[in-house]
Amino acid sequence: MTSGGKIYVAPGTYTLTSAPINLGGGNWAAVGSTSVSNIELYGAGNSSILQLGTNANGAVIGGVNMNHWFIHDLQVNGNRAGQSDSGASPPYLICIFMYDSSNDLLEHLYIHDCKTYATQIGPGSGDDILDSQAANNAANGFMTYGDSNGVIEGNTVNGASDVGIDISGSGTTSTNMLCTGNWVYNVNLGVSPWGLNTGIGIMAGDNGPTQNVTISNNYIQGARLGIDSDASPDANANITITGNTIVGTTLYAIYLVDTDGVTVENNTLPPGQTIYESGVTGTVTSNTTTT
Repeated sequence: MTSGGKIYVAPGTYTLTSAPINLGGGNWAAVGSTSVSNIELYGAGNSSILQLGTNANGAVIGGVNMNHWFIHDLQVNGNRAGQSDSGASPPYLICIFMYDSSNDLLEHLYIHDCKTYATQIGPGSGDDILDSQAANNAANGFMTYGDSNGVIEGNTVNGASDVGIDISGSGTTSTNMLCTGNWVYNVNLGVSPWGLNTGIGIMAGDNGPTQNVTISNNYIQGARLGIDSDASPDANANITITGNTIVGTTLYAIYLVDTDGVTVENNTLPPGQTIYESGVTGTVTSNTTTT
């Protein structure tokens, strides 16, 4: 198969080992692909379960140049307790790992118990993650990497150790990203395989710079840092943080470092929490602290 087609996962639990579904390569993922585009991979909702087998030590779904994939209505279980690999080398035990991939849509997924991230998509453009859940993943929830013109909307993250939603730069700047209407809880597991227990609710700039990013109308609870814009030693640019509700943070509600052209306004912050600024230009105004 080089392009086009549908894969339907009927209700049931499917325990996958190494590459039982291999589309043109990508044998480090249970469902693997290299340069295969226009695929719809879908199930009947949470009753259709793709589960990584014990000591499979790979991704559940992943590959390279996976363009125009529509993955939806599935449960993805990373079985992190059953993996012996540390996740320190590719494919990093990421549940859905789509590298150098563009114009992909992930929707109505429940992704849980991954050894590292629920998703990492990019570098690429036009990748969207919508109305999905990530739970009890040992590093990050949803992550895009060097991606542009993408939307992360209407998702829930409940349980991570490093970053709940991560809009990361890479060798190139990530641009024109929208992160809105998400719920992020309990980024405090403290079990990251790499010891990166930063406890950030939503971050722009991890691993490289971002620009023209809007983080709006999200709800964040139980993080160390609620929202973080920090691409040090590079600089983020034109980051808008507005209309978010942040509760129960333990250090800073919003953390801004090396960011030019910020707009931070109309956010609701927890009592006793502040906005940290270093090397920042722009406007920070009209934020309300709850009592």
